[in-house]
Amino acid sequence: MPPWLERPPLFVKRLSALRKEELQRLAAHLGLEEEGTVAALKARARQKLLADIKFYMAHPDFKALFTRQELAEIIDNASSTSNSTFEGRRQ
Repeated sequence: MPPWLERPPLFVKRLSALRKEELQRLAAHLGLEEEGTVAALKARARQKLLADIKFYMAHPDFKALFTRQELAEIIDNASSTSNSTFEGRRQ
């Protein structure tokens, strides 16, 4: 059994709702620089999450960071580009 199924998720709030301490913890889990302003931490985390969104959407520790609407928009935007990993999934 994967270790993340044996405990509650690490992050249960949207990325936009995280406080600085939570953003620093998220940055540490993502292997990012933990210092900076709230805006800088959110920007770095968002960039990292979007770089491998399919993984983070499916991972219980990270899937709460985005709302369903945000995920739908990300998938829709990605599916409209020619180099998309979501190509062909549009309905």
